[in-house]
Amino acid sequence: MRCPNPLSFSKSLLFMTVFCILIHAGAAGAGAGESQATPDPQQPQTEAPVPHPFNVIPPSMTVEEFNRHMTGAAEATLTLEGFVALRAAEPRLRVLDTRAPKGFAYQRIKGSLNLPLTDMTEHTLPVLLPDRSAPVVLVCDQSFAPTRLMSMTLQAWPVLKANGYSRVYRLNLWRPETEGAPMNSREDIEKHVPLEGSFHPRVSTP
Repeated sequence: MRCPNPLSFSKSLLFMTVFCILIHAGAAGAGAGESQATPDPQQPQTEAPVPHPFNVIPPSMTVEEFNRHMTGAAEATLTLEGFVALRAAEPRLRVLDTRAPKGFAYQRIKGSLNLPLTDMTEHTLPVLLPDRSAPVVLVCDQSFAPTRLMSMTLQAWPVLKANGYSRVYRLNLWRPETEGAPMNSREDIEKHVPLEGSFHPRVSTP
């Protein structure tokens, strides 16, 4: 009977040992990859903040608060005639301009107050508007002329309503009182509403 070559047997044993080690290492690596990909149910997962749709929601409000206090905003528009009549009947009326200081300095209604939309909070509003029962008329660029921008008065409306202001209006001076009529011109507006700012420089008299 022929005996096996001890050298060949040792080589075969070494080959099988190395092969088994490689197989084991590969399986361990795959298992580690799966364990890294699977989230730990005990570990709290942090979700990325959801951006407000179309940047309409003021930063001081949540989406739920915004939607809850939007009721009535579309119907609260004041035209030129309505604003003139309300201002004459309500001496407590306040005009709140929601634009940035640059836009406010360029053109504004005489006697109006300025509080940018991004600065409206439960702390800043009472400083300018301590009487929550007085009429507040909101103004933005769309109050003077039609624009493609989102109305800032529409964004500011729920902020004031959420802070307890009961009589809030959105001003639209160029929109006619009667549907289908021509819109009010700048001359029409300035006949009834005094405007000031760098757009309206004073003419010096000799």
